[in-house]
Amino acid sequence: MLLALLVRPKNPVSGKDQVNGEEKSASIAIDAAQDGPVFGDPQGLQRVQKLESQLHQLKIREDHPRIFLTKENIPEIVKKLTPFNPAWQAIFKKADSGDLINAAFVYAALENTDPLAARTALGIVKKILFEKEPDIDKNWAQEKDAAVMALAFDWVYNGLTEQERTQLAQKLARLNRIGERARKIRSGFKEMFETFHREEWVFNSWRAWPEIALAHHVPDAEFNYKARWDHNWYYGDAARMYAYAADGTPFEGYYMGADGCDWFLALKSATGINLVDDPQIGWCRSAAFYMLYRLDFGLGREIFHKGAFIGNAGVLSYSKGISSWKFMEFLGRTLGLASDNPYCKWGINNISKDISSWIMTTTGYAGLEELEHIANAIYDHPLQPAKNPQTASYEELPYARFFPGGKEAVMRTSFRPESTCVGFTSKNAYTMTSHSDFDVNTFMIYKRGNLVPDSGVYDAYEGQYNYFQYQKNTTAHNDILIIDPSRPDEPRKLGGKPDPGGIELISKRTFGAVNNRGFKDAFLHDARAHWTQVLDFKTTKGHDYIIGDAAKAYSSRLNEYIRHLVFIRKGDNAYIIVFDRVEAKNKNFIKKWLLHLVSEPKLNGRILRSKVPGHYEIYDSDFLVAANVFNTAKLYNKTLLPGHRTVSKIGGEGFEFWVEGSHPKNISISEKVKEGIEKNSGGPWQEVGTWRVEVTALDKKKRDYFLNVLYATDIGDTLNPDNISMRENDNEVEVLINDQQLGTVSVTMPKTGKPEVKVNVQHSI
Repeated sequence: MLLALLVRPKNPVSGKDQVNGEEKSASIAIDAAQDGPVFGDPQGLQRVQKLESQLHQLKIREDHPRIFLTKENIPEIVKKLTPFNPAWQAIFKKADSGDLINAAFVYAALENTDPLAARTALGIVKKILFEKEPDIDKNWAQEKDAAVMALAFDWVYNGLTEQERTQLAQKLARLNRIGERARKIRSGFKEMFETFHREEWVFNSWRAWPEIALAHHVPDAEFNYKARWDHNWYYGDAARMYAYAADGTPFEGYYMGADGCDWFLALKSATGINLVDDPQIGWCRSAAFYMLYRLDFGLGREIFHKGAFIGNAGVLSYSKGISSWKFMEFLGRTLGLASDNPYCKWGINNISKDISSWIMTTTGYAGLEELEHIANAIYDHPLQPAKNPQTASYEELPYARFFPGGKEAVMRTSFRPESTCVGFTSKNAYTMTSHSDFDVNTFMIYKRGNLVPDSGVYDAYEGQYNYFQYQKNTTAHNDILIIDPSRPDEPRKLGGKPDPGGIELISKRTFGAVNNRGFKDAFLHDARAHWTQVLDFKTTKGHDYIIGDAAKAYSSRLNEYIRHLVFIRKGDNAYIIVFDRVEAKNKNFIKKWLLHLVSEPKLNGRILRSKVPGHYEIYDSDFLVAANVFNTAKLYNKTLLPGHRTVSKIGGEGFEFWVEGSHPKNISISEKVKEGIEKNSGGPWQEVGTWRVEVTALDKKKRDYFLNVLYATDIGDTLNPDNISMRENDNEVEVLINDQQLGTVSVTMPKTGKPEVKVNVQHSI
């Protein structure tokens, strides 16, 4: 099925470098090219090519053990297993009680250093392997038991006689249906559907253990394993997406830890193909740093998370306190892949407490408890000094990080609880049908809680009414709307629901595999899906900036949409400058700049018109202030451009999630959802964002500029709007901030031509 590596695609792949925007061309041989032309970032496609060159030569090693443990890593693991190591003590205790997998681990670890203990453990394992007969036709748990037996076989293989090996291999092949599966594959069976929807493929990696353990011992075991990594199977398609991104960013939309790491840890140990911590394609280790940069060490939660009010992701977004069970489990799964890093190690020691068994396999929404202490024995680095990120200087742990594969950046003033954090994302059009959202060039601001959130809620288990009709759509995000007055409900999104002025409807379900939904459903095969570029990113001790280009996401309405976001640190407060260059294809298109808030903003100026008093009011204004729901921080915003504008304030009861169009409507959430958010967060449910401000350009012209200066600060701090001003000419705009501590801050950005940012701060602090 796979193309030979030297077969070139019929159409060359071309695109722009994702950081500096320079034109580059590439002609890359990847397996998806057999289905038609492929498109994408050349650097990402080159990573896919590297992976595919390895997958074409995939071979399971012949010696044992192969699954998680190898002869190369066992000596390093044993060095950590001192008698005082809690994990080692717990493993011995479980082994003594007759636990199969812990006894097998004891044998594998001590085979060459403690023959007596190894023989004792081997006796326990052999007894179970020969006597246990799980009824695999009875239920799923019995299938898991059969797979765990195969893992134990792999770990004690060297202690078995040839006769025992042959006898057990035949038994395990029968229990794990190796021959039956091979016949299905040869008749055309594939495991495939939505590889951008994690629930479709990521669970139950234990199903591959027998294929690895029995390779070279029974016919078709290795054949079955290789089939999983074909590009048009779940696992192979997902693996290629991991290589394409390579930076730890989630491509399902929300984040649930290092999803897939269990599959890839076994792939690495069995074949050497490394999606875990390879310097080029090691997505899984990078995920630890993606999580680290998104932690609020004060409230004990992950920030900028697209979660739910309850269920599989809810406790992360709106939880309060690091005691949250799932929060600890996810961190224990993710940070464990970088436990040799002092800051990740601190997170393991002080938040998750342990490395979760989920790092080795996820079974539904739980791991295998038998692996709990083994996970710590293998992946923890107990002698690694832990350093508290909250005390780190910029030089020790830079406060900003760009994740190029997902085109996301996190910019912080520090890692302290009072830090101001900004998240920026301009991802391409994948996973829109899953838990991602129809937004580009968007930003969020966080300080002791949400200040400027992604609005709305993933109301899982409650019909997903708000999620599908509001949260996913561009209207719910800090983006721009480009509204065609002749089509006030366009574009329509999932279910034909209106998202007036939002980005186009492009939804992908697979990375490069063509499935039963058709050719264009694959990300690599749709040129339109590659609609954003991050043109530049820079971080320094005093400031950061990022520039995103997302005009293609509004391709039928925009010629240009370039957003400059500048982050200027002032202790743990920050100025955020957002400058947008927007050129429409039609001067009659309405341009709106959106800012979502969690509390009612106070605006200066006068009310021009009240559509609904107290809920929908249109102002002549240029300045606002709004607090977070905990009343511990607040946000100021000074609007400088466009000069001819109105500012609308929309929100409050019955207008929290307001969608315009020909039939304006509020997309409400249930009382149960509200109660669930408050139960998890310990704060008002309005933290999901219940007010928004719209800056509307009034002049009928194709090109407009939006310029806003935001200031995130402590609740008792003030900002004089007269201290923020602007100078502009035909070529550039300059923002001037007079700050008592920073002195004069000057930020200059061009209005045409190559986007760039020039920052000058009089005093650094």
